[in-house]
Amino acid sequence: MYAKDAGFDTVDGGDGDDTLLSTTADGEIRLRSLQNVERIEARAPTSDQAIPKVNVYLESGQSIDLTNVELIDIHQILGESGAEIIAGSAGNDYIVGLSGNDTLNGGSGDDIISDGAGIDLSDGGDGIDTIDVSENNVAITVDLEAQRINYGSNTEVILNFENATGTSLDDTLRGDVGQHTFGRLW
Repeated sequence: MYAKDAGFDTVDGGDGDDTLLSTTADGEIRLRSLQNVERIEARAPTSDQAIPKVNVYLESGQSIDLTNVELIDIHQILGESGAEIIAGSAGNDYIVGLSGNDTLNGGSGDDIISDGAGIDLSDGGDGIDTIDVSENNVAITVDLEAQRINYGSNTEVILNFENATGTSLDDTLRGDVGQHTFGRLW
C-alpha cells in the first residue's frame, strides 16, 4: 500500500509478487526509485468513488524502468525538472518529460510521449506511438523520416514514432513511408 507524503519515496518490494497500490483521492505517487515491484495500481479511496487519475512522478534527476511492471489505471508517468530516464511498461503509456534533458522510452504498447522542455531523446518503442509537442510555445518541425524535432536552434532525436501532435502554431509535420496520424491544437 502506498501512502503519499510530501517527499519522494524509495520502494523495494523484495522477493515475491508485489503491488504498489495507491488509494489516494488526489492521485499522486511520488518516487525516488522503484525496485522489485511487478504492478502499480490505482484504486478508488472508497467503493462509491471513481478511480482517480493517478500520476506517477519521478524525482528530479532519477531513472525508472517500468518495462516489466504492469500499470493498472495509471494516467501518466511524469518527470520533474531534472534530467530523468523513464522506460515505459509493456502496456499503453502516457509519458511526460517536463523540463530537463530527458531520455523517454515508451517500451511496447501504443504510447504517447510528451517531451516537454529541454533537449530530450524520445523513443516510442514497439507499437503505434505518438510524439506530442503540443505544450511547446513555438512553432515546431516534426520529421518522422529524419527522426528529428526542430524548434528554434534546438534539435531533438525521436525514434520509432508513427504519429505526431503539433502545437496551435504554424508547425511542419512530416511522415515517412508508413501510415500516420497528424494532430494539431486549433
